[in-house]
Amino acid sequence: MVFKVFLTDFDVEFDHNKEEPEILRTEKSSSVEQRPESCFQISFCCSPEELNFTCQHPCQWWSSALQLQMTRSCRLDRLHSSKRLTVQAEANGTKVLLFQSGLQLQRFRLLLLPDRQPNMDFSFAGKRALVTGAGKGIGRATALALARCGAKVVAVTRTQADLDSLVQECASITPVCVDLGDWAATEAALQDVGAIDLLVNNAACARLQPFLEVTADQFDQSFDVNVKAVLHVSQIVARGMKARGSGGAIVNVSSQASKRALRDHAVYCATKGALDMLTKVMALELGPHQIRVNSVNPTVVMTDMGRLGWSNPDKAKSMLTRIPLGRFAEVEEVVDSILFLLSDRSKMTNGVTLPVDGGFLAW
Repeated sequence: MVFKVFLTDFDVEFDHNKEEPEILRTEKSSSVEQRPESCFQISFCCSPEELNFTCQHPCQWWSSALQLQMTRSCRLDRLHSSKRLTVQAEANGTKVLLFQSGLQLQRFRLLLLPDRQPNMDFSFAGKRALVTGAGKGIGRATALALARCGAKVVAVTRTQADLDSLVQECASITPVCVDLGDWAATEAALQDVGAIDLLVNNAACARLQPFLEVTADQFDQSFDVNVKAVLHVSQIVARGMKARGSGGAIVNVSSQASKRALRDHAVYCATKGALDMLTKVMALELGPHQIRVNSVNPTVVMTDMGRLGWSNPDKAKSMLTRIPLGRFAEVEEVVDSILFLLSDRSKMTNGVTLPVDGGFLAW
């Protein structure tokens, strides 16, 4: 099993002089101040399997505490002092030492998550999926997860370099490079993609301005991508689903911003509110053809852009205090929800806007 370790809101000094017999290899990069997204990487070997830990600073700011997130397959315990940190795991009645180091820690919170392939619980063998906005973040992770699940994936994005790296990572993915804001170009690019069983409308843009500063061009650009492109791509795919008579599933990636007003998000909130209603109308009209349409509505997600955009501790705190679980969402957690809504396990779920928000909307 592979885990991710996140150390946050901390002062850290790596002590190379400490004897650490459990650590096979240590690779230290630049300091937290210089490169917060990659502090150091540690590899462990606990027979019979190797456990790889990646320590990162994800720009989430929490109060002093130690938190270990439980998983279904492994109960995690911890012992710690001001001079040394020990993390143990108990699986099938056997305890193994995972982490004992000379890290000098003050003010920290540890979030231990399984770095797993989110697709292992699902099978999409024999299905063809199309994912928009597949170059980065949620879209990229969804495309890769679907491919690991056995689906034949068509990945759509406007940046060729992102498609090249995606195909290099997973050669079975079919790349399509197009700006979905261009109606005619989208029609031409997707006319030969073939039968599609699963569609994930993830492509979006977020242009944040105070309400009084929004321009007509900014408004049009946001609605072109966040709403109009979803309508267009869904029409193309749904017509094929209807003609074949085999049904299908569509998931639109919306946001908690569709449900709550956020400062400087006038246009973004408006587009996501429109997307939620479009989702419901699509579900109403396509449901009789056994085409299910739902959306996921995540909170802030720790994509590369999310980490950058929420790196300011004051800004992050204002949002985190409104999330009962006390943290932002990881990409894999949103992907899990998308896979569920695409799968037959949700075959009676249609027209829902599913929050993936840690309880933000419970207020």
